[in-house]
Amino acid sequence: MIRRPPRSTLSSSSAASDVYKRQYQRRVRGTREREHSMDSSDDDCLLMAPGSGLGDAMAAGLAAGAMVSEVHAALVLLRPDCEAEVGDALQDVIHLLLAGDYPGVLRSETAIDLLGEADCGTVKRKAEAMVNVSGWEGELLVGCVGIAAVCLFARANLVGPEVDPVELPPWAALWEVVSVDQDSEEVSCCAQFPQLLAAGLAILEGCEELFDEAEMVCCWWKIRAVRIQILCLEGSSGTLFEKQQVSRARLKDLIKDEPENATTDKLKVHLHLEAALDLSEYHQEAQASAQLLSAQKLLGLDLDLEGVLGKRLHSQETLLPQLMLSVTRTGAAPLIVEHPGCPMPTNVMLQESNLLEAPVLEGASPEGDPALSLEEQATLLAALELRMKILPSDATGSDASGTNLSTEEFRPFVERVLATNGSEKSWTVQTVALIHRSLLERSRPKTVERALLQLESLELSFKGGDGAEAADRLRGWWLVAVRPIWRLMKILADGYLQMGVSRSALEIYTRIGDLPARIDCLITLNEHARAEQLIKERLEVAPTAGLYCMLGETTGNLEHFKAGWEHSGRRHAKCMRLLGMWYFQQKNWELAVECFNKSLAISRWHPRAWFALGCAHSNLEAFDPAASAFLKACHQVPHDGEAWNNLAGVYLKSGKKRQAFKAFEEATKFIRRDPRVWQNFMYCAMELREFQRALFILGRIVGMDAPSIDVELSLIHISEPTRLLSISYAVFCLKKKKKLSTISYVLYINALHYINYLCQ
Repeated sequence: MIRRPPRSTLSSSSAASDVYKRQYQRRVRGTREREHSMDSSDDDCLLMAPGSGLGDAMAAGLAAGAMVSEVHAALVLLRPDCEAEVGDALQDVIHLLLAGDYPGVLRSETAIDLLGEADCGTVKRKAEAMVNVSGWEGELLVGCVGIAAVCLFARANLVGPEVDPVELPPWAALWEVVSVDQDSEEVSCCAQFPQLLAAGLAILEGCEELFDEAEMVCCWWKIRAVRIQILCLEGSSGTLFEKQQVSRARLKDLIKDEPENATTDKLKVHLHLEAALDLSEYHQEAQASAQLLSAQKLLGLDLDLEGVLGKRLHSQETLLPQLMLSVTRTGAAPLIVEHPGCPMPTNVMLQESNLLEAPVLEGASPEGDPALSLEEQATLLAALELRMKILPSDATGSDASGTNLSTEEFRPFVERVLATNGSEKSWTVQTVALIHRSLLERSRPKTVERALLQLESLELSFKGGDGAEAADRLRGWWLVAVRPIWRLMKILADGYLQMGVSRSALEIYTRIGDLPARIDCLITLNEHARAEQLIKERLEVAPTAGLYCMLGETTGNLEHFKAGWEHSGRRHAKCMRLLGMWYFQQKNWELAVECFNKSLAISRWHPRAWFALGCAHSNLEAFDPAASAFLKACHQVPHDGEAWNNLAGVYLKSGKKRQAFKAFEEATKFIRRDPRVWQNFMYCAMELREFQRALFILGRIVGMDAPSIDVELSLIHISEPTRLLSISYAVFCLKKKKKLSTISYVLYINALHYINYLCQ
């Protein structure tokens, strides 16, 4: 709880504490500069003398510094148990903020004064005046208003309960004219009250240079506000990603100055987990994995997938190997914070009569797995997110029941988070885990019904059906990959489409206001005329470049793309991107290159556009620009095996064989089952005289039983440098393997070992 200071000390005020703290900091710096000297003046001795004026100033400075750190941690973590003493105005605002009463904060005198005009320059001037009068408390007052605006927007679009328009502050209507679009990427038409996000960014981003003592808090919430902005955009923005990176680098420097204690360690864990999620959103999986490992190290957490005998069916008698997630700690168990009376989203039980809710494992402990803290549960979900993005798309196949190895690998993470074993409760963490489970189950006939029922239940929960308060829902939302509610509803509608219930899907798209999805659904129902008419009606009311793009996609008329481009003042990247795709399909490579260049000059974070640009350059035999385009696509999505393969092909055509070899190495990490990619890799290895690697690749190709590969000829090419007649034995073995499908692999392995010996 935030406490008011005693009345007898109010005369010192925050400004006096600020002065004492700065005096103490300057005195400490001066003392450190004199440490090399053996002489000490009487004044320096008086500095440490108890009861002296300077000693009192030092003590006041230490107390003020501790109080500031306590308030900072409470605001970053939205922790309601802060024991710091602050002034009346700040105490009231912080109490409302940590209690989840964000409309109350935004109706305060400070918020009305700050945001009474929808102009970022005016907001900055008023914020500067408040800071000059009230010092660090003024900084926190301004920052709290920005945080409340961002949290209310997150409540309306990410976690619920729904925000009634009457809850909006009186200045909200003025900010409707302020756009939060970025790099010509528009905010989704499904987003509710984007003016709240605009106001929050105007404070946290527009006034960031005014923050001194509150810089860490406001910088942290600026990163979170930018993440929400990224989630609400129709496309990706490279500018926002760069803003996150710059702010996070500054935040790392600021957190180093915090005192070493348990709260600081928790802040560092949050910093690493948030960084992992933000990097993963932009497909930077290598950096995201490094951040996740840093968080695990701070938590003392080890995660391992292990095979244990168990069963998944009631009727199953023979125990079979099952994957389970082993969570071990290298340090002490964390403190589990209890939240009594905090409702959780409904966990829909499985209705299938033979399938168990969770696997029954042999030798499982009767008391279950150890309880997990909020940060540990978030770490498990972050690890799951990375695995889902890193795993090659063609690495595994599905059986008749829709189960594949990747699903079996992902399921233990979700089951561990959903286990009711005394772990810390978090509404958002449980919701994200249930969404992941639904995504894994919707491809299986036995579980697809539960998946759709679970998504319907989560929709009701978002509307407030489970009774969870805003403060409970928003606790720790930044630690998990929570998505806007309209994306959840789109997943539900896609599930209906998958089951052939198109009309129900169309109803959901209409309810959430997702016009592009609604148009696609109408086209699926062969109602092209209705889709076209719907777009034209919107164009008559409020024409936008996005509507022109939708009309062009629906009718296939490129003139609509050109009309949208002109309507936007030649600043809408999507118009040129779609026009470039149209020319690309017509094999008009020159015009496709021109359109893609115009689009990517405005909004560059579009890997498929870079990929198409590389293909167009390659068809024009402009190999250097093609390689540059493919390389940008690979950097933006490092796990795109197709882009790496095309980059290798361009390098080969331009004579850069060593670069092609490296690109093929990356391509084969993600394209595992295409023999053509492996064959090209093998020929490249032979050109570079990498015979050991060529033999390994040949083994992979033979294992695929690719009929188009001439194994005998490839073998002779690989062994040609030896110039030995004894190669005929290996050729005989491989020819025999090729003719007899049931022959043992022993002959094949012997052949490869023999050639390996000859090539050494």
